[in-house]
Parts: sequence; structure tokens; C-alpha cells
Amino acid sequence: MVTDKRELRIHIRQLKQQLLEGLRLEKSEKIMARLESNPDFKKAKTVLIYWSMPDEVHTHDFINKWWKSKIILLPSVQGSVLKLKQFMGFDSLQKGELMGILEP
Repeated sequence: MVTDKRELRIHIRQLKQQLLEGLRLEKSEKIMARLESNPDFKKAKTVLIYWSMPDEVHTHDFINKWWKSKIILLPSVQGSVLKLKQFMGFDSLQKGELMGILEP
């Protein structure tokens, strides 16, 4: 099973890398627009999301759009502990310990 899971992750990573950047951003915009139209999102005061890496659904614009009107929480890894921290603007981000992903 572990091998199957590892192989699946490799396969998915390869598929994501094949997506052209423009197409990835276009699909990301559609995903984020759908999220914004969701009644639960509209009511939410706090949103947990990730700061995306290049091969993931692009979340940067979404976060920058909403962080002043909703509490935006991003994961932060400290050693083996996952913490949630509030996004307070791009300038407050720094490279995290795990994989160098930007986090508060």
C-alpha cells in the first residue's frame, strides 16, 4: 500500500507539472471564484487555507483579497508541530522550516 501511495503521489505531481502555467492560473481562478460564491464561505469569519506552491491551486490572490475582511489562517510547521497562524500581509511571511514554504 505504501508503494501504491508513493507511486500515486509521483504520478499526480507529474500531471500537475504538465499543466501550463496560464492554464493552472485560469483553473485556480475558477476554483477560488466557486469558493467565494459558496454560502458557507460568505458567512465565515475565519478561513483556513494554504499559501500555494507553484504546482498547486494558486491561493495568493485569494488570500490577498480577503485577509482584511476575514481572518485568514495559514499552516506553520515548527519541528513536528503544525500550528495555525493568522496572515497579516505578504510582508509578514517568511520561509518555513519544512520545504521553504512561505508562512506567517
